[in-house]
Amino acid sequence: MKLEALAKLFAFSGAAMCIGAVTGFAGDGGNCRNVGGGVLTNFLDQTHAQGPVTGDLRGAVALEVLGVNGNVYHIAKQLVTDAGDTVSFSDTDLTTYTTSVSGLVAAQETIKIVGGTGRFDGAKGTLSFFGAINGGEVTLRYDGTVCFRPPPAG
Repeated sequence: MKLEALAKLFAFSGAAMCIGAVTGFAGDGGNCRNVGGGVLTNFLDQTHAQGPVTGDLRGAVALEVLGVNGNVYHIAKQLVTDAGDTVSFSDTDLTTYTTSVSGLVAAQETIKIVGGTGRFDGAKGTLSFFGAINGGEVTLRYDGTVCFRPPPAG
């Protein structure tokens, strides 16, 4: 698989990780929670990928590569949690880095959560991803913080 396709897959995987089910969050007045987990994705074609998200944001992710500039992939992501909620992200850039191992590329990105549906309606947050693409297989780890809209007063 081409390096470009691998990077796209990696980007998709990161998106998948970000979008997942979040239950029982607490902290910062009960509205914010640190989250972490993993993403495994596969590309369906040169610009679209999808796969499962594990950890605190369990669900599935899909992504589209919107453009490529050198080793930077501009991507759009969507996540659906196991509970059926959606998580919305701002478009983001995934950066790839060559390694000394043939066919292996390291990748990293930071994405912003900008709302969604259900539990993620009005949610904000930031997730960081790091991992590797090897022969078309994308494996990413994520960590970050999700802050939910405070419950209505009353």
